[in-house]
Amino acid sequence: MVQISTVNKAAALQNKQQTLVSELLAVQWMLRGTFGTTFRRCGKPSCWCSDQIGHPYTRITWTEKGQSNTKAIPEHDRQWVKGITTAYRIYRSKRRQLQTLQQKVKLLLDQFETQVIHKTQKQRDYLG
Repeated sequence: MVQISTVNKAAALQNKQQTLVSELLAVQWMLRGTFGTTFRRCGKPSCWCSDQIGHPYTRITWTEKGQSNTKAIPEHDRQWVKGITTAYRIYRSKRRQLQTLQQKVKLLLDQFETQVIHKTQKQRDYLG
């Protein structure tokens, strides 16, 4: 007989998949990249930064077509950019979770297939 636990596990994983897909599709804004603050010297010999670590510089860094890009973020957009880059990281994490669940469902379906074939072969021994 087919194990009920296999069917129950597959159904539970399917529910988790549906929840993750819904969460992924609910995302409205995201931006690939890393948001952060770095420091740079302005180059003026009389500026205080010439003997310090430099002026704070908020930026986003991303890779596109194999090339690294950096863009300065104005102060009024810092929270927004921080939020949408965080949303992207969360999105990618949930996608990885979804891929893991899909692999688990595949393994359970393989197990289910084996069980059903074995049960069927016991009914009529045509292949053995």
